[in-house]
Amino acid sequence: MPRAITPPASTPSSAPSHNQHLGKSIRQHTLLLWSLGWYRFVCKLQHPSDCAAHLDALPHSAGPYLHCLASQGVPAPSTSSPWSSHQKRQQLRRGAHPSAHIFKYFLHQDMLDMVQKGYWTLLPFSELEHFVHLKLSPAGVIPQRTRRPWPIMDYTSPK
Repeated sequence: MPRAITPPASTPSSAPSHNQHLGKSIRQHTLLLWSLGWYRFVCKLQHPSDCAAHLDALPHSAGPYLHCLASQGVPAPSTSSPWSSHQKRQQLRRGAHPSAHIFKYFLHQDMLDMVQKGYWTLLPFSELEHFVHLKLSPAGVIPQRTRRPWPIMDYTSPK
């Protein structure tokens, strides 16, 4: 028998605050995107790497590779065909995994934290749906016994 998923103790009263901050961030980033265009928008919001600057000088064969990842980012190649507009809209209508609804207050706080740290940018689907290689993953949460829940936002992995 599957174990029931129980959300962590949370304060639903904080949810409106999280929603307001997330909504404000979405509006600000959307206006910035409109004024700058995609390339300059990404360049403006991109933060310096958190990785050490001297990775290429590490006395290890992985040094150059780690330096490349730190300076250029992690590639995310896809061998699957681009999705049609219909597929994208169908996935959007499908929505999040049921666990995301159970842990919605946790997810709102986690998303806000990621946005405030500059790791994420939230934009409306309407601003991104024209991207040829856009694919959508439903948000989900894996409960952990002795740790905070594990948010799952991306289901891609290299083969």
